[in-house]
Amino acid sequence: WRWPGEYPGKYVPPKHIGPKKFGKDNPRSKVVIEIDSFGNILKIWDSLMDLVREEGINSGTICNCIKKGRKHKGRIFKYKEE
Repeated sequence: WRWPGEYPGKYVPPKHIGPKKFGKDNPRSKVVIEIDSFGNILKIWDSLMDLVREEGINSGTICNCIKKGRKHKGRIFKYKEE
């Protein structure tokens, strides 16, 4: 990477990456299932960040709950198995 004036010859700007994709549009996102303490499915989220944005919960908290099998406020969160 170089500043525009430092490039020997014609400056070529970086290519446009494109619009950002969120939720189910992002190919790397995983579906998250919210389960109550009795094993009933409360909601299926398209992605972890959709859950974080709507519920206002810290994403690190939910990741730890998913990875370590812990509960958060009486709810269990798991990734949907493909």
